[in-house]
Amino acid sequence: MKSLQNRLLTGNSKHSVTVASSRVALARHNSFCGIYHFSQIDRVRPTAYPSELMKVLDSGMPDETYWNTLFDVQAVLAWLNPTSGIAPIAEIGCGYGTFTVPIAGSVAGMVHAFDIDPGMIQKARNNVGSIGLQNVAFHQRDVLEIGTGLSDESIRTVLLFNILHSAENRLLLKESARILQRLGSIYILHWRKDMPTPRGPNLESRPDLNSVLEQIGGLDLFFNGNTRIIEPFHWGMELIKGGANANRNIA
Repeated sequence: MKSLQNRLLTGNSKHSVTVASSRVALARHNSFCGIYHFSQIDRVRPTAYPSELMKVLDSGMPDETYWNTLFDVQAVLAWLNPTSGIAPIAEIGCGYGTFTVPIAGSVAGMVHAFDIDPGMIQKARNNVGSIGLQNVAFHQRDVLEIGTGLSDESIRTVLLFNILHSAENRLLLKESARILQRLGSIYILHWRKDMPTPRGPNLESRPDLNSVLEQIGGLDLFFNGNTRIIEPFHWGMELIKGGANANRNIA
């Protein structure tokens, strides 16, 4: 499987690129628009920049304090209801640990936090350690390229927050389904598509409920009707593995 870097920079894209030999450090596709960050990639001089590549090269993770103001963390926690037996948890794209910390502090089981950026892993690790939490395992890993490395059906809850906006969404959903226990949940949180927001990818690339449902065929994932707007800038939905009886038709 090609990495996202190669998929954007090679012939799989309709836009041709010329790769120079010089190196650049840390051109990142940061957590606000996804999990995948490019580190020490070749400098590229595209003849035409695809919008995804421009986002990768031009985006920078904002200051942590500002970043945290863009979420109503308590509203997200209320939606997840972390005291209801949702662990073990896999969070794919943990960033600063904005959700890792409060969720890990609310459950007795393990939280597996993934990010491809070593800087984000270290920041999240520091935030977890600052309050003495012992139930978080950090994984610096390219989940698109090599998966999570977790065992089949070993996870009760998967968190996909602000990452489902690439051509590879189904790969993330497939890996999430693989590690998920029967009747376990995938919680998807993303920037709203119906309005501009201070951060996030362009509106056209953001998922909505119907686009997610189109991508879960054959994965034994079903929508249980649990979707909501989470003010000020996000929306969420829950998928259940093997929960066909809970599936609801969407108009």
